[in-house]
Amino acid sequence: MPEIVFERQTGRLLEAGNAQAWTDAIAEVNRKALLAEQWGDAGFDWLRAHVSVAAWNRAFDAVVKRALPQKEQA
Repeated sequence: MPEIVFERQTGRLLEAGNAQAWTDAIAEVNRKALLAEQWGDAGFDWLRAHVSVAAWNRAFDAVVKRALPQKEQA
């Protein structure tokens, strides 16, 4: 899911069906627990900033503003 996973920032983007890449990635986070925790924290921060109720409301308001005709100011 490249929309929410940023390579080596919030996790890993791996090719589907590439068993060796998946094996290596799993082994890496198994060896480096702090790395996995850092990626998890970064992912959570991204979600709060981009998928929170406040972020959704901002995006929705922008859509409504573009969709509805604007009243002319006198």
